[in-house]
Amino acid sequence: MLKITPYLGIMVLIVSLGGIFYPKLGYFLLLVFATLMIISPFRGRWFCGNLCPRGSFVDFWLSPLSRKLQIPSILRSMWIRIPISSSSWGLWSSE
Repeated sequence: MLKITPYLGIMVLIVSLGGIFYPKLGYFLLLVFATLMIISPFRGRWFCGNLCPRGSFVDFWLSPLSRKLQIPSILRSMWIRIPISSSSWGLWSSE
């Protein structure tokens, strides 16, 4: 892990909240995706664990607030996951 990794999560908040008032801040995402496209062929998923601002936000800022509960086994079964996934895709695809 890089020393900058915990601070990349702050960039998620800046872009998300700042983008409401200054939409051009969204162009920062182009830099993130370009970095991902350049690094991925050489390092695989290294970007996801070390440089991804969203992953950093979840790991360093939201994880301490989590209650760390286990997912109920009924929700992990395929008999529940497939209908839920299918219905959610159906809701998003209808216009």
